[in-house]
Amino acid sequence: MKQTYRIIYFLMLASVSAAAQVPDTLKAHEASKKAEAFYDVSSYDSARFWFKRSAKLWEEAAQIDGDSLLWARALDHENYVSVCDYVMGRSEEAEKGLKLTLSKVYNIWPSNPVLEAQYYDFQALVYIRKRLLDSAYHHLQKALGLKQQVFEEQSLEIAESYSTLGGLEAYRGRRERALELNLKVLDIRSAMLSADDSRLAKAYNNLGYIYFNLGAVDPALESYLKAIEIRRRNGTDKGYNFALVLGNIGAMYRENGDYKQALAYHHKELEIKKTSLPPDHRSLARNYYNLAKANFEIGEYDLALEYALISLEIFRKTLEDHDPIIGSLRNEVGRALVKKGRFEEAMQYFNDNLKTASARESFLTVAETNNNIAESYLDQGEHAKTLEHYQIALNTLKDGYNNKKLPGVADSYYRIGKLYRKMGETDLALEHLQKSLIFNLQKFENTDPFSHPDVKDTVSDRMLYLDALSSKGEIFTELSSQQKGHLTSADSTWQFAIHHINWLRTSYHNESSKLGLLDKSRKVFENQLQVLYDLYTDTGEQRYLERAFKTVEQTKATVLYEGIKAVKARDFGGIPSDVTSLEESLRIKLAYNEKRIFDLESSNDPENQQKIFEARANFFDYKLSYDSLIQVLEKQYPEYYQLKYGKGINGVEDIQRMITKNTAVIEYMLTDNFLYTFKITDSGLKTIRTEVSQAFKEELLQFIEGLKSRSSAINWGNEEYEQYQKDAYKLYNVLIAPVLQHGDEIDKLIIIPDGMLNYLPFECLVTGPEKEAYGMPYLIRDTNIRYAYSASLMAEDNPDTDLSTESRTSIQ
Repeated sequence: MKQTYRIIYFLMLASVSAAAQVPDTLKAHEASKKAEAFYDVSSYDSARFWFKRSAKLWEEAAQIDGDSLLWARALDHENYVSVCDYVMGRSEEAEKGLKLTLSKVYNIWPSNPVLEAQYYDFQALVYIRKRLLDSAYHHLQKALGLKQQVFEEQSLEIAESYSTLGGLEAYRGRRERALELNLKVLDIRSAMLSADDSRLAKAYNNLGYIYFNLGAVDPALESYLKAIEIRRRNGTDKGYNFALVLGNIGAMYRENGDYKQALAYHHKELEIKKTSLPPDHRSLARNYYNLAKANFEIGEYDLALEYALISLEIFRKTLEDHDPIIGSLRNEVGRALVKKGRFEEAMQYFNDNLKTASARESFLTVAETNNNIAESYLDQGEHAKTLEHYQIALNTLKDGYNNKKLPGVADSYYRIGKLYRKMGETDLALEHLQKSLIFNLQKFENTDPFSHPDVKDTVSDRMLYLDALSSKGEIFTELSSQQKGHLTSADSTWQFAIHHINWLRTSYHNESSKLGLLDKSRKVFENQLQVLYDLYTDTGEQRYLERAFKTVEQTKATVLYEGIKAVKARDFGGIPSDVTSLEESLRIKLAYNEKRIFDLESSNDPENQQKIFEARANFFDYKLSYDSLIQVLEKQYPEYYQLKYGKGINGVEDIQRMITKNTAVIEYMLTDNFLYTFKITDSGLKTIRTEVSQAFKEELLQFIEGLKSRSSAINWGNEEYEQYQKDAYKLYNVLIAPVLQHGDEIDKLIIIPDGMLNYLPFECLVTGPEKEAYGMPYLIRDTNIRYAYSASLMAEDNPDTDLSTESRTSIQ
């Protein structure tokens, strides 16, 4: 039976193809091409016109020739007319058209599963547009079952059903199932299609979207880039679908805070879309919206305002005034106007939002708008009004969510806590920051600001969690200048923040969280370093200095070190690729299910209990599998395990074991106000904190820039050489002399710079103010110098060797 239907189906297609060459069907064929082209770029009004025209022409051809198979193309395009109707808001016409088409199908082919499946596919698209997701799923499953009567599992028709089902599952929030279906689609299309087929590019684009929503940034970007590569090879890199891939990459960068990269992709996306879409198309409006948000984040407020206004104008043509998109755009316009000092105009947009949102009881828009109004007053220094609107936003969210633990509520408490800190109300600031933690964690309930949550508790928004802890730590650090006892509270808080950073760095949690560490972790480590040095100054206990050194190491190694370890583990660990793929897959599923459990438990829907049970069961199963896999890795692939899951950051004693008596490791940490210098020799650790001004940093930058102009140095006179020696000796006294003294007998240095010091060749520093018989007393004349990114990476590269090697550079 299955083979019979396959023959009938392909004969039907062949007949349609042949008929396209008959003069009577040429016009139908041309109309079809135009309809499909407009549909591909979401120009539904034009697409509907040409689908309707082509359907009529194919039907006329079928009636004239007496060949019923020509109905296939006619009925197919009638279905597309109905879909276009629904997209444009004509729901009743769409439903009526679909039913009429189905009745024609039954009249011509009473038991043709292929065409019946086609009807269910189209009906599902209408249900998706109406957000009747259960009905859509039911129809897609019926369509898949009908196709499976005719086609083999490894067929393009089955892949098409899986693709649509995968998109629906992603929309329903069932991302693991969506990933499973999209991987099947990719597998089938890869086997059945050429490497340059656009359908393969679509599969990679959809897969990238699923990966990104699962928090797997690297696989997402890899999939998107493969889609781009295919479209460039087959020449479709100027079309609408190519622009969609660029837009997805832009959205990925924007969500992770890389706004400049996001802008580059969104601009290219807009450039391509403009060539194929009318100027008032909604896809362009979304493009402008994304550009507005990204430009606002980088401080380009004129552009942010311009793009937001264009987007708002387009969306207003097709959406009701109370639509959430309109509300978000009003907020974007208002925020940009505030930054441009046009406060009264901004308030008009905010008040319009509150009026329409309140009338429709859209509490999320009400909360967002009040937060924006509060931020506007904050920019003007009006703290009382800022607090008033922050409080309205908080109460609105708490009422709307029935006081459930959700990130939006946690964020409101965080904003109020930061405001109280700015107002000098320390106790109230700590109280609200603690509540931010409570509403961001599943199990934590302790209102004492001196208490901290378990690092393994389920956190909804990990970056907000780190922000709240950091704000508490900053308050305790500031209070320590008045009362030394607060130093231990500050130390404890920063330790918890660093534990969270390290846990994110080494755990299964999603890459989106890890990307945020680059910006936030540096400040955490700097504050911890300051507290540890103050504790050493107060107590004289060497353990604080040793912890300070490890803190500096963690600062430099947090993300880069873990990435290097992962690459080395993969390349040199002798582990099969299918094992690493399983490891990555389990890690992604664990991260997704942990977040899903929290979201479901925080919702107001009593019907979620079964979903919570399923998510918890999935998490338990995946965690068991993940833990078992790690044990297998430790036993069967010890080199891989050690490389990827080894201890990581080295301490002072680890470094001392690798250096000889006449070698010193000097590691720097340059913060806003201090330069920390650590010297490790075989005899111990020495640390100095030097207060540095902005003037020092400017002088350092000028010195580095001056070194780049080597050609002008050839023509230096005595005055220029004297000034150079003066500047180089001044830097030597700040950077080297405090820790490297004549009695040390050190002739080999391993320099680990930081910040601007990465651009300074230490070899050119001079050790004295006077010239000597052989010229300037360059540091390099008496000392071999080499560089490292961090002591831990240096040790990773040379685990069993002496690190007292010769200099890699020299001055002639």
